[in-house]
Amino acid sequence: MEESDKKNLFITFSGVINAIIEDKRKNPKNTKLLNSFEGVVNLGLQVEEDYYFWLNLIAKDGNYKIDRGRLENFDLELM
Repeated sequence: MEESDKKNLFITFSGVINAIIEDKRKNPKNTKLLNSFEGVVNLGLQVEEDYYFWLNLIAKDGNYKIDRGRLENFDLELM
């Protein structure tokens, strides 16, 4: 997979995840959960037979950060 394809894939998935989080923030019922959730999630996307594209999501104190790569210490891993 070309580096430009990896960059586009990251931009797409991080955009979707951020949009979902922002949409959930619009509902006051979700505020407490979104602000109190803490966790580290690895997302492995199989884009070729022998290649996984890894993203990670870190949630702490109501802040959510998405980055490329697989983290060694995590709470949940989805492949």
